[in-house]
Amino acid sequence: MRRTPTGVLLALVTVAPGSAGATELRAETGISAAGTEWRGDVAGYGHLALGVRLLDYLGIYARGDVGYAAVDTRMLTLLSLGVQGWTPMLGPLRIFGRAGFIHQHEESWSVVAGNVGSALLGIGDGIRHRAGVGTGLGVEVPFWSKRGFTWFAKVDGTANIFPDPLGPRVYGGGGVGLGFDYEL
Repeated sequence: MRRTPTGVLLALVTVAPGSAGATELRAETGISAAGTEWRGDVAGYGHLALGVRLLDYLGIYARGDVGYAAVDTRMLTLLSLGVQGWTPMLGPLRIFGRAGFIHQHEESWSVVAGNVGSALLGIGDGIRHRAGVGTGLGVEVPFWSKRGFTWFAKVDGTANIFPDPLGPRVYGGGGVGLGFDYEL
């Protein structure tokens, strides 16, 4: 019998020991801070993330961040899409890691002030469009469950890496957040 990658994955999904097999919708919001290799450059962000967790250990996510950075007084709009994996519960903690593709807009606050809507949509004048890779490692602490909802608090460290010279190449920092899973 010939085994295809899809067939092997399907077999693992249906017989994986200890997997919950439940699909969960996820949502979270939070704040984060980062520094770059530019002298005196610090950034602050707010974010909203949506995702789906499959089999209790692997999921996909989409995340949007809006922030401000000190050097060049610039607005940052970051969009990311990627995968996230979780360990089994370690007492009250669940460790996670994520990696994804990112697209960031950077533009001077003086340009943003003239047209905030266009800036948020990425169609304003003077926007530096940048693509890269975003990573994160953190811990979630579930603190309340009822009727399929599980609420959690989280803390994580992040690194966003851009290969181009249009701005800082690395944003490194951390954040805190609050979210929930809803089991389907």
